[in-house]
This record gives sequence, structure tokens and C-alpha cells, in this order.
Amino acid sequence: MVEEETDKAAAGLSALLGHLSRRLRIGTFQAAALHLLPPALTALRHRHPDADVTVVDVVSGRGEDEVIAGRLDVAVIATWGTPFTPPPQVSVHPLLVDPMVVVLPDDHPLVSGRSPGAALRLEQLRDESWVAIRAGHPARDQFDRVATAAGFRPQVRFQTESYDVAQALVGTGVGVALVSRLALTGVPGTVHRALVQQGPHRRLHAVVPADTSLTPLVDVFLGLLRDVAEDIITTWNEAPLDSARSRP
Repeated sequence: MVEEETDKAAAGLSALLGHLSRRLRIGTFQAAALHLLPPALTALRHRHPDADVTVVDVVSGRGEDEVIAGRLDVAVIATWGTPFTPPPQVSVHPLLVDPMVVVLPDDHPLVSGRSPGAALRLEQLRDESWVAIRAGHPARDQFDRVATAAGFRPQVRFQTESYDVAQALVGTGVGVALVSRLALTGVPGTVHRALVQQGPHRRLHAVVPADTSLTPLVDVFLGLLRDVAEDIITTWNEAPLDSARSRP
């Protein structure tokens, strides 16, 4: 009887370990879900066709907590210029630096008659109406800081939680916006320009449990994410910003 129960327990443990070895639960935000994840997931599917993968939308501020709670195996998150010190339960892996660029109506005076690749200074936009990320979001906090450093208080006419919405509004001619390069959509009626020197940016990271020994696909997927991030950076370095009419 004891041996029978022991065998059942061993079989159950073996099944559990087998499931964990194939499991990968991923959480991320929209731009990363659109551009980082698909190539990495495609490569993972070819290497491990039996992988049990799930993907959920998670705001960056909650990704770390979801990994600590054991609800996610990987969280791809963004930070906006603030130091990020992970707790001991997780490890954090840098992926890429995503610069903020200016999105303007294509008939804007700072665009007309100027070199397509000419970068702008933020202070040149001091008198503009702005489409900005909603107050309280780290991206908005960063925007307010850099505007203050440039010597002006932005006239925020429209607020949104979405870079897609921000670009759509710029396309109507109502204002300008700062948008991450990874999130550029190339909305008709808009153009985008880099900022002079090192402008505001966000950093993308992958957050995983400190111990991934029971979920080996985490390390495999981390390597694939790094490969995709390197490809994106190479594309950005090779392509002039003004030619990026669609998302890279």
C-alpha cells in the first residue's frame, strides 16, 4: 500500500515537473507585445513545439509583482528614467533603450522646408499644444521633467494612456506628441523627428524569477528576446528616423 502511494506521488511529481519544463507564462505591454514577442515566440515554437505558452497584457508597474507572486514566468516591462532595483526574488535583464521622438503634423512649420533628418530641440516646441500621456503615468512624469529642464511648461490639451491614440490625434493637426520609437505607427498626416542629443527614453527589461531551474524555457526565451532586441537596434541604427513610416 505504501509502495503504491509512493509510486502515485512520484508519478504526480514527474507529471508536474514535466508540465513546468514546458510552461511559459508571459506578461507584457502593447508595444512589446507587437514587436518583441512575435519573432521570439515564432522561434520558440520552432525549437519547442510542445511548449505550453500563454501571453497576457500587463502594465509595466505590475509586471514585477506578477512574477514575484508566481503568476508569470517572464514580464517584459518598461521604465522611464528612474532607477530600477529589483528585489531578491527576481532577476532583471536589460533588452533595449527605446528613445522618445517627436511626432508632428506633416505640414508643421518645423517640418516644412527643413532637412528630413534634422533633429529638433525640445524648447523649439514650447508654444505647441501637446498630446501627452495621462498625468500620473511614469512616461508623463518624465515628459514634465524634460519640459521643465527645457525651460517651459507644456500646454497639454489632450491626455491619453495610448501612444496609438496620441499619434492619431497628432494626425488631425491638433498638436504634437512625444512617442517611443518602438510604438511609432506612421499615422497618415504625421512625421516624426529625433531630439537633439540624448533625449528622454524608456528602457525595456525582462523580469524573471531568480530561480528558473524548474522552468527552463524562461532562459531559452530570454535569449530569443535579446536576439530580437538586437535586430531592432540594428534596424534603428541603419535606417534614418524620418524614413521609419511604419513601426520597425
